[in-house]
Formats: sequence, C-alpha cells, structure tokens
Amino acid sequence: MNQYLNHLIALFKRLIFLLLIFSLLRLYFFIFNYNSFVPGSFSGIIKAFLFGIRFDFIVVFYLNLPFVVLHFIPGNFKASFTYQRILQYMFVIISAFLLMANFIDVEYFQFTDRRSGTELIKLLAGSSETISLLPHYISGYWHITVSFIISVWILWQFYPKLHLRDWNIKIQGVYNIILQSVITILILGIFIGFARGLETKPIRINTAHKYATPKYIPLLFNTPFVIINTISQKEIINADYFDQEYAESIYSPVRYYSNDGSFKEQNVIIIILESFSKEYIGALNPKQKGFTPFLDSLISNSLVFNNALANSNRSMDALPAIISSLPPLDRRTFITSVYSTNKLESVSSLLKNKGYHTSFFHGGQNGTMGFDYYCKSVGIEEYYGENEYPFKGHHDGRWGIYDEHFFQFFASKLSEFRQPFISILFSLSSHDPYPIPKQYENKFPQSKLKILTSVAYTDYSLRRFFNTASGLEWYKNTLFVICPDHTSTAIENKYSTQIGRYKIPVIYYHPGDTALRGVNHNITQQIDILPTILDYLNFDKRFISFGSSVFSDESQKFWFCHNRGSYFIADSVYLLTFDGFKSIELFDHKRDSLLQSNIINNKPEASKFLEKKLKAILQNYQYRMERNLLTDTTGISMAVKEE
Repeated sequence: MNQYLNHLIALFKRLIFLLLIFSLLRLYFFIFNYNSFVPGSFSGIIKAFLFGIRFDFIVVFYLNLPFVVLHFIPGNFKASFTYQRILQYMFVIISAFLLMANFIDVEYFQFTDRRSGTELIKLLAGSSETISLLPHYISGYWHITVSFIISVWILWQFYPKLHLRDWNIKIQGVYNIILQSVITILILGIFIGFARGLETKPIRINTAHKYATPKYIPLLFNTPFVIINTISQKEIINADYFDQEYAESIYSPVRYYSNDGSFKEQNVIIIILESFSKEYIGALNPKQKGFTPFLDSLISNSLVFNNALANSNRSMDALPAIISSLPPLDRRTFITSVYSTNKLESVSSLLKNKGYHTSFFHGGQNGTMGFDYYCKSVGIEEYYGENEYPFKGHHDGRWGIYDEHFFQFFASKLSEFRQPFISILFSLSSHDPYPIPKQYENKFPQSKLKILTSVAYTDYSLRRFFNTASGLEWYKNTLFVICPDHTSTAIENKYSTQIGRYKIPVIYYHPGDTALRGVNHNITQQIDILPTILDYLNFDKRFISFGSSVFSDESQKFWFCHNRGSYFIADSVYLLTFDGFKSIELFDHKRDSLLQSNIINNKPEASKFLEKKLKAILQNYQYRMERNLLTDTTGISMAVKEE
C-alpha cells in the first residue's frame, strides 16, 4: 500500500506539471496573438485561462491514458529504474506531440483565426509542398522552433521523479488489493467524470459557449482538443429549424435576374489576390499609409465596395465562395469534404453554356490545395499552374512562380483564347513567406509586417499586367472583378474584430463602361460575385447562388460566415452571433466598431430578424448539400419573403 501511494502522488505531480505547461503555452499563444483578444474584456480573458484548464485536462488525461493506467498496476517492480524511465519516455514523447500542435497554431492562427482541427493535418499530409517548405518554417518561425525545443527539454529535465517514502500504512494480502482497486476505480472515475463533464453529453467544441464568448474561444481551447473533436465530426450542420417550404419562403438560393436587353457577350476576368486585406488598400484607408498605388488608381475608375467581406479566412474556401457562390458554413472546406463530388455550378460552367472559353491560372504547384480538381469539377476547361509555365528560372524557391512573371504569362495566354472567355487568376507572392525577386528588394516600402512589402510587389505586378492587357484586342470588351481570398494580419484593432477580420476590397472595373464607377457602401460578400457577374451580363437562366447581385433591388444585403464554432450574420447595422441553437451576441457594428457592447437584450427585434434569416440560410444549405441539389433550380418557393 505504501508504494501504491507513492506512485499515485507521482502521477498527480506529473499530470499537474503537464497542465502547467499547457497553461504557459496558452499565455504564449495569447501574447503572440494579442491583437485578436485585446481590446476586450479582462474577465473574459481570465475565464478563458481558468476554464481552459478543463479542456487541457481532457487532452492530457485521454491521450495519456496508458501512461495513467501504468501507475496503477500492482507490484513493486514499478519502482525500478527501467520502468520509471519507460514512463518518462512515454510522457515526454506524447506530450511533445501535444505541444507541437499548440505551437503550430501560435502562428497558423493568424491566418485561419481559429484553432486548427483535422483539416490542418489533412492539408499538411496531403501536400507535397510541406516537406520542401519545412526548412523555411523551421528557420522562418525560429522563435516557435526554439520555444518548442525548450519546452521538450523542460518536460524531460523537470519531469517529476518518483520519491519513495514510508507511510506506516500496513495493509497486507487481499485487503491491500481490494483497497487499491477501490481507490483506482474511484480516481479513474473522478478523472473520467471531470474530462467528460457531468452533462448528459460529453464536452465538445460547442460546449465552449458555456465558458466563453466567441472572441475568446480560441484562447479557451487547445489545438489537440479541437483535432480530437473534429476527427469524427459530422461534416455538415444539423439545421432543421422550420418546415422546408417556410424556410424557402424566408430565404431561397434560387436566383433569376430578368433584365431588359439581350445577353452581353463580354469577357470576364476574376483576379483573386492572396491575403489582400482592405486595411492594406490606401484608397480605402486615407489616414493610413497605403501599399497599393496601382489599385488606388484603378479604384478611382471602378465600382468599389468599401463594406465588402470575405466568407472565410482560408484560400480553399475562397474558390467555392467566389466562383460557385457557395459559402463555407461548416468547419471543413468543401474541396476536401465528402460532398466535394456533389454537382456544383460555377460562373465558369454557367457561362460555358453560353459559348465561353473557361480557364484558371495559379502560379503554384499543380495540385496545391486541390484547386485543379475543383476547377475540373465545376467545368473549367483549362488549368495553368507551375507545370504549364515555360520559364522555370522565375520560380520563387518556395511556392511557385513570381506574380510579375506569371501575370504576364496570363496576359499572353488570354490572347490565344477564343472570345468570349472567362478566366480566373489567383495570385501567389503575397503568401507567407512573402518572397519578392532580389532586384526589387529595395524598390517597395518596408514595414514591420513583412506581408506589406509583398503586397506592394503584387500591386506592381498588377500594374504591369494591366499595362500589357490594355494594348490587347480583348481588353476593352472585358469585365474585371478583383477580390482577395481572405485577409491577413491586422494593424488596427477595428480589423481584428469578428467582422473586421473579414473586410476586403471588391472591385468591378470595365474599361468600356463608365457606369461602373464610384464607392458603394452596401454590405457585399464573396458569394455575391457570381450573381453580380451574371446580372451584369443579362444572364437569362435560373441558377443556384447563396449570394445576391449587388445590382439587385433586394431591400437588405447580408454577410454571413462560420468560424470559432459560431455562425455570424450581419446587415448594414447589426452583427449577430448564433451558436446553432440560440443567439448569444448582437453588436451595432456601424457605431461600435470594436464590438465592445453586446446589446442583444436591448434589441430583441433586430436579433430575432437576423436569427430567423440565418436559420433559413443554414437550413437551405444543409437541405441542398445533403440531397445534392446545388444545381437544382426548381425550388420549393421561388419568391423570397421580405420582412
């Protein structure tokens, strides 16, 4: 019995030691992502740290369960050096993997704005670029590498050792075995109860809403917990709020724009800019130094939306949103989900039926992020990636071809296509590690944010592309749509909020149409681009779109997305947070740009209206996704009821 107590105390010390390491790593995560949580509620931050220990324990206990059980096995052999050294190796190796996941998210969170789940593992495991870029990640994020090595050293060096002491408790034979068994069952029961939770359902991702508001949920979580809970997570929401006919009367994704005049056979070019936040655009932030002089000049001759928002913070979500008007309303991206084989339309496939040539250009490695397979699935005829680019000396050494060179290649290939054509260009150079050609290292403005120099380089590449394109025959008959895939690191606090971190520029430019001019203050989102293009061209067929044309007469415009286990919907004034069951926050984002005052109890009508609209959107999304009806325009109700 004496040795049993010694091993029990050693187990408690070891688990507490690991929980302490997890808490220190949470502090590390907080410091490096400070702008995502501050300004905010001090009590909210403290609660995230305190209740986060419970989520840490779930991971520490379940993933160390064999380690825990080995402390309870009867027998004096457990005190041997070999046995204790095996336990130490087991503890350090398992813990190192858990800490590694958390360390990766310290930096990766700045790009995704949430704790990573299994989608990160799938992305890394399925990418041939991961191994080639590993040296860059190790050296580029040296502070993460060094901190991880130090943490593993601490795990080994300060691992609580077994100290034998005499307790003067003399219980022998069968009574000793019975007592040890009872204590073991009792302790394991307490551990399991604490890890599982005393609720009818075990602790899951959505349990976080009980302990923290969405802003602090990433601080509450640890990355291994999210990975565990997304392994078997259903890939789609469980939204069954209304009778389906009533849901369609509130919101229908079936679109039809009956315009006067015949179909306009205009070329269409969509340029998707990697990580171009609205905050980086000088023309949209007059009080701040801009890094996009060419875009600033183009905006003065374009229709630009200064309240435009991305529907996600992942590049893999941007393509379905922009090209297919399909929002990412669940955790996993459509491209890698089990629904990726669903029939899905795109602006390319719809215009292909009108005789358009269709193509897609991305200077990265062919196969990256599944772009090529997605393009094929939505009717894009030709894909041009790194493999199709003829001059290998223009490779950036990291991701692919420098923007300047690839954009010129893009311009030259367009002249080879029959007209009308629709083509999508996805830029590359403003992606971490933000490479620019050596001859331009001192040409562009420098900043504490490394991305801004590469943003200036891509802007310069755009200028060169337009200079080339303006002299080509197809140019004056072309609608250009410019939109980022998502935002990047924020400079000002207002761009770090639940809505601010999605703010992007959306630009519509046609060199032959002076009507496309001015600044529009209405809310618009990435999924509005497809219906807007079709509306502009006088497209005369019904189609599925979860967005709406910016030229339509719908009384209200909305933005919605899913992140941090919550759903968000905003109109021109209010932003609502919905956890899938109930509304939990309402902000007047027009007046309260930092979202510091939750007014959900003061504005019940606004909350009720937005919640009802969001529920109808979620239900239609689920209904059509599960039944493979993303191309079915029959609809239960063609009319959208305005309330």
